[in-house]
Amino acid sequence: MGLFLLCVESGATGAVLRDSDVNLRMASARWIDLVGSALLAEVEALRDGVRLILAGTRGHIIMETDSLVLVSLWRDRDKH
Repeated sequence: MGLFLLCVESGATGAVLRDSDVNLRMASARWIDLVGSALLAEVEALRDGVRLILAGTRGHIIMETDSLVLVSLWRDRDKH
């Protein structure tokens, strides 16, 4: 999850790593002093999630985000 505060151009991230039984394995939260947009805050949150995955598992993973723009960019990444 990414948070963007336009008035101060700051934000925050939150990421959760769960196992296949939906048990919490790891979590992170981070303040971002300077971020340019809500999309960039979402990208930072996704990156934080990837870092949790790399630290916490070697198995099959599923990434989730509620950002339709980020999902569209990911699906079309070969076109950019």
